[in-house]
Amino acid sequence: MDVLNISNKFMTGLMSKILNVVLKKLLGCDVKVRLDELKVTTQENDVEFHLNVNGSMTQDEFKKLMMKLV
Repeated sequence: MDVLNISNKFMTGLMSKILNVVLKKLLGCDVKVRLDELKVTTQENDVEFHLNVNGSMTQDEFKKLMMKLV
């Protein structure tokens, strides 16, 4: 069993910046994401993960996102 646990501010900050860029490309919306913790556990062929994430966006961006999902 392997465990990856990322919770320090430097790594979560770096991953948050990457997530913000990826979400902007994929969704076309300006979403501010802050990753607080990432924990990944692998055992044989199974992978379990836990994310602790907070996000924010403007109401206009939220409406635009909801219209894309409908």
